[in-house]
Amino acid sequence: MDEGTLARAIELFFSTKGVGRGTGLGLSMVHGLAARLGGALTPDSRQGEGTFAALCLPVSDSVPATAAVHREPEAVPSATAGTVLLAAERPGLPVLIVSGYAELDGLPADLPRLTKPFRQADLADFIAKLRRDRRFTA
Repeated sequence: MDEGTLARAIELFFSTKGVGRGTGLGLSMVHGLAARLGGALTPDSRQGEGTFAALCLPVSDSVPATAAVHREPEAVPSATAGTVLLAAERPGLPVLIVSGYAELDGLPADLPRLTKPFRQADLADFIAKLRRDRRFTA
């Protein structure tokens, strides 16, 4: 960063990115959090060489609370645990399973599935494929 950018780097909403490409909140938020905790964020930069940011936080005198009680994770529901209602009027309507648990046993292997997280482009590709393969019309 040049000297002017470095001088403003921790200002709220300051960004070197164009409109719509960033909010300028990152370093400002870190600086504010460090200050509230009695610490500091100190960025240092040499244009063409790189940037270094020191984050200093005070040592705590408090004793940590007792460790949380270990609980067994809840069982993941089986694919047959719920009921899905699909319009009897359109039995040929393609189905796309979209879930964080789309790989669960119990679902027919031929059902198209998209596992979370996914990108918008992935969803668009799946819908286009359903339209081609199943003659789907919206």
